[in-house]
Amino acid sequence: MIIPEQPKERLPQWIQEYIADAPEAEEGLWAWVSELHYAQVVARAGGADELVAIKQRFDWTAMEQVCTGYRRYDGKQGVEATHTVRQLYLGVVLKAYYDWSYDTTARRVRCDSLARWFVGYRLDEATFSAVTLWRFEAWLKEKVYLSIRKRVIRS
Repeated sequence: MIIPEQPKERLPQWIQEYIADAPEAEEGLWAWVSELHYAQVVARAGGADELVAIKQRFDWTAMEQVCTGYRRYDGKQGVEATHTVRQLYLGVVLKAYYDWSYDTTARRVRCDSLARWFVGYRLDEATFSAVTLWRFEAWLKEKVYLSIRKRVIRS
């Protein structure tokens, strides 16, 4: 299948003008389109699908709190984080659950709608790279190890 460079259908002119006048509207449009797309993907997969069940049955808030200290700035202070901690640790969960390599996990999140939904990216967002995921997992292992060690020493 050949993917055309431009879609066959164009947005109506009024939407194009609205987006041109209010750039933040494009983000809202992408969020809306992503929600519609993922609703269909999750409905087709069904509640029995492993990823759907995992995402819906677990509360990820505690894990998010453990990871709040993680930020990578590529050596530049003040640079906004590209990926949320939730996206990164759900990437680690996905990698561990399927026993994928970092490369496979990054590729599946980039190309597979259900994996992309699980991790929490909109359709237009750039996903993490294998190296980013590796760095986060290395930090997470060290952080969790140090946290457990401190608790043991205090006991």
